[in-house]
Amino acid sequence: DMAHVEKALFVYSTEGRQYLEQITTNAYGTSVTPFSVQEFLGNAEELLRETPHVVASLPLNEMKEVLRSIMKHGGSIGFLPLVGQRALRRCYMIPGKVDEMVEMALRDDPVPLDIVLCNERILLFKATIGRLPLFDGQKTENRLKIFWDGLKRMGSLHLLPFTIETG
Repeated sequence: DMAHVEKALFVYSTEGRQYLEQITTNAYGTSVTPFSVQEFLGNAEELLRETPHVVASLPLNEMKEVLRSIMKHGGSIGFLPLVGQRALRRCYMIPGKVDEMVEMALRDDPVPLDIVLCNERILLFKATIGRLPLFDGQKTENRLKIFWDGLKRMGSLHLLPFTIETG
């Protein structure tokens, strides 16, 4: 039997409001306090000091702001993906059923998460650093078209410096 956190913050957007009832009336005895993303971000340090576990149901840009606050002030996070956030669901192996998602989001077994920052922006899924193949992601089979598209893109490629920092 999995242990669950005693208390959590539920940070949600308009779309994330759909999970409000399931998360606040959960079967695990977790006391959940809901906050809009604006309320949370306006008072993140104090809120995280009191309740260091956040369950978030947000668009990715707002999710990244919440992650940034957790990185700065400490804490853990569980995700309740919005409709259309299949990549988030796949990346973190989040189940499809709402009751299973809630159970997973409230677990008290945090796993360290490697957050990649690229130009101060959080990359949640994957990043390619180094030499990219010029024809990466081409969907066409026509070699001549791939070649011409590659030549056209050649002028728009820029090399960007980067720093690698490890934990």
